[in-house]
Amino acid sequence: MHVIIGGNNKGKAEEAVRKIKEETLNDKVEFLYCDLASMRSIQQFVQRFKMKKIPLHVLVNNAAATRRTRRTPRASWPWCCSPTTCRRCWRPRAAP
Repeated sequence: MHVIIGGNNKGKAEEAVRKIKEETLNDKVEFLYCDLASMRSIQQFVQRFKMKKIPLHVLVNNAAATRRTRRTPRASWPWCCSPTTCRRCWRPRAAP
């Protein structure tokens, strides 16, 4: 089974990859950078994942839910939310 860990902290993710490989003896574990506050980062993550040509069987979103009080320079979401915390403001666009 191929496991991909997505996240925005390379150090923590690489430690998790190392532990999973060690405990499961599975060498097909890797990290791909993805910052959920940035649509560009999400799109780049999707492209890198697609290039691997492996199926997606399970997707786990373990992002913390917070209320955004101000917009950060890298954020591309509305002031009130992010795609992981508010479905009222963020909806995926229908395919053309």
